[in-house]
Amino acid sequence: MSKVKRIAAALLCLVMIAGCFMIPGSAATNGAIQPFAIITALSINVRDKAGTDGNRIGGLTIGKEVDVYDTVTSGDSIWYKIKYDGKDGYIDGSNAVLVKNIGMVNSGAVNIRTEPSKTATRVTEATLGDELYICDTVKADGDTWYKIYAVLGYAYVMANYVSIMSMPVSDVSATWNNDIILKVVGHNIPAGYTLYVDGKAFSSEGTSELVCPVPLGTLTESREVRIIVRDKLGVARIDRTATVKVNNGFFGKLIAYIGYIFSGFKWGGQTVQIG
Repeated sequence: MSKVKRIAAALLCLVMIAGCFMIPGSAATNGAIQPFAIITALSINVRDKAGTDGNRIGGLTIGKEVDVYDTVTSGDSIWYKIKYDGKDGYIDGSNAVLVKNIGMVNSGAVNIRTEPSKTATRVTEATLGDELYICDTVKADGDTWYKIYAVLGYAYVMANYVSIMSMPVSDVSATWNNDIILKVVGHNIPAGYTLYVDGKAFSSEGTSELVCPVPLGTLTESREVRIIVRDKLGVARIDRTATVKVNNGFFGKLIAYIGYIFSGFKWGGQTVQIG
């Protein structure tokens, strides 16, 4: 085989490898849930600023869940910034419970206790797959505990028996038909929750992991992809945006150009990454 043919064969092999296997993106990051508050008082006021001197713009009743976008201190009180009728509003934190994460029990059975201690009174038992509202993380006697909220108030569970719900974005691939394929993997998604990628729904069907390939089409520079996980009532618990962009570096352009030639001037061959 001539030197020219050997080089061409080597380049073709490189292109085939680049096109047929996953091209790694940047390090994936977990998508945390949107913190939310559960109203615990019979009824509370929503005000236009943090503090009792704020004007009342509405009200909420016990059991209502609202997304929390910020925590503000006013005097000796904590207030939560929320959205009310499309506008910014504030509620008194003493009348609500702030939920920071959703966890799932990963063991056959785990004790729920009144305090973060193995000797504390046992309130009840949670079983594999049960969903828990996590309000805080506590260290006690060398162990890590989650402070959780249930109908009767706060309780504690050992952290190693609970998995936190997360939504990392995985790698991206360039395929022969010019599509960029984004894979989104959901970990510990409770049964009945639904994953949406760019508005397309994928039911969790009670599984703990989702892999959802979504064709994004040909990219020239970059594109944002919205990833949402909604609970059983349709409320967004995870809402994040990943940016998928073309790697315009020298090797990215080289692979794209080689792929363009050897695919009969059809293949875009973008090397992409998640930013």
